Amino acid sequence: MTRLVLRVIAAGCLGISAYVHLHLAHRYGYPGTISGATVFRIQGVVAATVGVLLLVTGNKWVWVAAALVG
Repeated sequence: MTRLVLRVIAAGCLGISAYVHLHLAHRYGYPGTISGATVFRIQGVVAATVGVLLLVTGNKWVWVAAALVG
C-alpha cells in the first residue's frame, strides 16, 4: 500500500512539472537551433511520460528516471 501511495504522489509531482513546462513553453521562444520553448516542451513530455510509466509499472528503473527528471 505504501508503494502505491508513493507512486501516486511521485506521478502527481511529475504531472505538475509537465503541466508547468508545457504551459510556460511559449514564453521562452528565443531564436536558435533549439529554442527554449522546444526544451520546455520536451521536458514536459518527458515528465508526463515518466509519470505515466511510474503509475503503470513502478519499475526500479522508472523510479530512477523519475528522480532524474524531478
